[in-house]
Amino acid sequence: MSDLKIIEIANYIVSNKASVMDTANYFNISKSTLQKVINNKLVGIDIDLYSLVKKVQIHNQLKGKIKGGQISKRTVTWTKEDAYRLAKLMLAEKMTFEELSQHTLIPISTLSDILKNGIDDEIIKNSLSSLYEYNKTIGKSKKSCV
Repeated sequence: MSDLKIIEIANYIVSNKASVMDTANYFNISKSTLQKVINNKLVGIDIDLYSLVKKVQIHNQLKGKIKGGQISKRTVTWTKEDAYRLAKLMLAEKMTFEELSQHTLIPISTLSDILKNGIDDEIIKNSLSSLYEYNKTIGKSKKSCV
């Protein structure tokens, strides 16, 4: 697959906030091929575009988790992987808990529980704490959740 085609696929994902399935169907390729192209080739072509694609994918994964919980009306079980995705999104976008809550449609108290119980990595915990302190100093954050 050419670099131009890979960039076209990545731009499609970003501009349409398209899921892996939707993108694969649109370009008539398999999901596994799409994932290999994004994870292995796009990184070497355009790291900034790769970062944008990953943000869309994280958002879509979290949105799907919420939608699935609403459809089934069951308690959603959050995994450590979900906690790390949320933490990465929060750190990448320098978000407050309020902003992350609005972005993901997850209540702040639930976000707090997910991150407190799901993050074992001290570096990420410290980064989240530093982000909270930074947001507090510039007046963006109202309360601590981690």
